[in-house]
Amino acid sequence: MAASPDGSELAVATDDGPFSPARITVIDAATGTSNVWQGGLARGGFRGFDISSLSWTSDQQELVFTAQWCKPFEVNSQSCEDAANGWGRVAEVRALNPAAGGGRLDSGRLLLRQSARYPYIASALISSDGTTITALVLHGPVRVPSPGTVPDHLSVVQISAATGRQLRILYQRPTGPTFVWYLSPDASARQWLLDGVDVYGDGDGPRSQANLGFNGWIGNGRLHRLQPDTGYLAGEAW
Repeated sequence: MAASPDGSELAVATDDGPFSPARITVIDAATGTSNVWQGGLARGGFRGFDISSLSWTSDQQELVFTAQWCKPFEVNSQSCEDAANGWGRVAEVRALNPAAGGGRLDSGRLLLRQSARYPYIASALISSDGTTITALVLHGPVRVPSPGTVPDHLSVVQISAATGRQLRILYQRPTGPTFVWYLSPDASARQWLLDGVDVYGDGDGPRSQANLGFNGWIGNGRLHRLQPDTGYLAGEAW
């Protein structure tokens, strides 16, 4: 979910189960009334799709979301289970106009598509002025052995929303045993929190070889660790 900059609206991505397509509901915080965006993004050979991130521009004229399709549909947040076995994955970053009052998810503009340059877009957030996408992109060989479902390298990159050109790399690291990632900017979008959830960690007990997630803020190309750093947070925001 993502609150609008002035706090008047809340966008929430939901679905009816692991084999159903996701939808976006925008709720008026004062009245509780809502508008729904759904449909329009069906793909042949894919049984549904998931929405992994939501963000607003400061003027609230655009609501940006990241959608991913897994084949067959085996979604665990931003990771596609058994994607390494050739079942396939597709991701896109799209924008909606909240003032339209609902409609199809494909009614807005396409900002970024999975490509050889950006082979695995786990999530993406729009800048306040709508000019820059900050994306969490995975690349490199798929990890083998287990879990063997996502590429082995993670980058936080900034990309022009107009051209798709990469502008800068904010941070890079091995993916490790993580399979869900939270990326959150502060109000200025100059500081970023990054949390990687350990695929095996349970959040309890001492740190071990089975608990190698990460949590911190990005600065000067480094991750400055924050507690807890065991890699099992359900979400994080500035």
